[in-house]
Amino acid sequence: MQRALILVAGGAALAWAGACGGQSVRDDARRDLSGSVNSTDAQNGPRNGEVESETAPIPPSSKPAGSNAKLQPSVDPTPTDAQSSPEPPSAASPFGAEPAPDEVEPIGSTACGVAAATVPEKDEAGASCETPTTECGGDVVGIWTVIDCPLALRGDVNVAGFGLGCTAARITSGSLHVSGTWIAGADGRVCDDTHTEGTQEFELPSTCFDVGIVASCETVARPLTSLGYDTVECIDNPATDGCTCTGTFDQHGGLAAISLDPIRTGSYSVMGEQLTIVDEGNESTYAHCVTDDTLVLTLSTVANVGQVQGAIVLRKW
Repeated sequence: MQRALILVAGGAALAWAGACGGQSVRDDARRDLSGSVNSTDAQNGPRNGEVESETAPIPPSSKPAGSNAKLQPSVDPTPTDAQSSPEPPSAASPFGAEPAPDEVEPIGSTACGVAAATVPEKDEAGASCETPTTECGGDVVGIWTVIDCPLALRGDVNVAGFGLGCTAARITSGSLHVSGTWIAGADGRVCDDTHTEGTQEFELPSTCFDVGIVASCETVARPLTSLGYDTVECIDNPATDGCTCTGTFDQHGGLAAISLDPIRTGSYSVMGEQLTIVDEGNESTYAHCVTDDTLVLTLSTVANVGQVQGAIVLRKW
């Protein structure tokens, strides 16, 4: 079947290269160590044969990035107790409280700077997947693991901007499953190590092909991956003279908000029952409710692939 289509290439997905916590704690400790060495020299006083004088501290810009600056000749290289065990600043932690040293992994080994061995088994006992009937808000600071609650995708797929003769495709079925860890720091930072998977079916009506360039269901599928799908396949639907399409999702980060560029690290804010997560222009909003050690989120943002329905339930550990 031949149809008309102007193909618009989808943008390439951005690779997530950063991680919260972990390495930043060690870098801050190194910088603290450099400063404490210079101050110790002033306490010890001048050595034999040296003239006592005030020495200006080394400006931060003169120290090599990510390492200790070379010590000046008058500095006593013997480390003090304060130097050998500096206390890292609490702001370096992605969740407010500094983890123990054996719980911090280098960047790239695990997301969010939390060792995989420290993440407990999911305790789903007593967890409810029901959406709260009232909006209650609450404090989201902590480390949270996602409970497996099914989510549905409803509404339409937004296909505007692809040169088609239509702007929406009706969703006939769709479901998502979210797993993993989500961290909200007391400093307003967030680190998302969640995994969202799922499938969806939608219908492209015949009006989508009322344009002048020849195309088929097969060729229309690939550009649609730029909406956040992992894969898209479309086949002819003789009953509608359109296409039946199947999309799959395999997204890291984003906490069920399907996007070509899901949020992995960023900042969050809470206003009443509304939780907003942002990163470089991307924004997702949720209605949230905290009860004891349970956080229930309902995604308010409507993605290009439809509206997520159902409760995202997380347990604190």
